[in-house]
Amino acid sequence: MVRLHASDVEDHPIQGSQEYKREGYEVDQLIEEVQQNGTPRDRNIFNLYKASVSVLGHLPVPLIYRDPSLEEFQQFRSRAEPMADKELFKAVRKAEAELKRKAKELRKGEHSRIPGIVHI
Repeated sequence: MVRLHASDVEDHPIQGSQEYKREGYEVDQLIEEVQQNGTPRDRNIFNLYKASVSVLGHLPVPLIYRDPSLEEFQQFRSRAEPMADKELFKAVRKAEAELKRKAKELRKGEHSRIPGIVHI
């Protein structure tokens, strides 16, 4: 994933090229494999990664994923990999709860700007 999108990776394939499409397909297959066949630890690391690169957007796309740099990805790995399973599980839940809290805050702000909708 990082190799395809990180701005500080010098040899990443050009978006739209056959190599880019092939690598993107491989990444999608690996993600699917982790989600279906990975250990709980694998899925927790992946979920923590997703939460760490999630950025709240505005409707119609309420959640987007930013592209971390290679250095940011390496820092994430150095923090996540040594975590004990319970610690990892708690980190995922905390990150997901924080995203939900921020999304709820954002939705309140969006509804208050839509004509005809009043919050009580």
